[in-house]
Amino acid sequence: MASAFDAPAYEAADFMGGLYGAGIIGLPSAFAPRFADGLRAGIMGIFAEVKDLPGRGSAARALALVCRDPA
Repeated sequence: MASAFDAPAYEAADFMGGLYGAGIIGLPSAFAPRFADGLRAGIMGIFAEVKDLPGRGSAARALALVCRDPA
């Protein structure tokens, strides 16, 4: 069984450079494929639900989603 001591070493400077540069950090195998697929499906479902809501821009759509009737 692998432990935290067996994990590969990562340099903090590499992460900071990625965050302050492109703003994206990727870590291979950080999440199981099943989890990532479920997350994507959830996000795409919400997008499909709100893309045709009235209002301009993502802020109006997000507000409409948050304020919707939970029923």
